[in-house]
This record gives sequence, structure tokens and C-alpha cells, in this order.
Amino acid sequence: EATSPEDGQNVHGLFIQGCGWTVSGRQMKESAKGVLFVELPVIWMRVIPSAELEDLKRQPGRYLCPLYKTSLRKGTLSTTGHSTNF
Repeated sequence: EATSPEDGQNVHGLFIQGCGWTVSGRQMKESAKGVLFVELPVIWMRVIPSAELEDLKRQPGRYLCPLYKTSLRKGTLSTTGHSTNF
């Protein structure tokens, strides 16, 4: 069980598709044969200024990826023009 952070939120229930996860190394790895989805450990997320995000993107080992609400990579466009699944 994760402790409550001073800032940000602990997020649980996220899965990754097409790869594995090493808890000790805190990184992606090759997926196990026949395993498509792997549940991630609790992840701490916090809001950061956009300038800080730009700096973080340039660090080695960073991986930007989409986050979907379901395992289906589709959704319908809302009135704002954004996908309902993204």
C-alpha cells in the first residue's frame, strides 16, 4: 500500500500493453510470452509547470505515451474535438 504524498496523487489500476514492468528497476521490459496487459504498480503523479515538462522531456530514459480509459484504442470525438477515450 502506498503512503499519501504531500502533493500530487497516487494512481492505481493502470495497465501497460505489449511490454512488461520491472518493479525493482522501475522500467519497462520485454513482455512475457502470451501476456498482453500488465498491471502497473501505484504511480505518483503531480501537476508540473509546462516549462518543467519541457526540461523533463529532454532527459534520457523518458518515455511519453498516451493514456487510454479502456483497453480499446478508440473513442468518439466529443464536442470539444477530443477523444472520449484519451
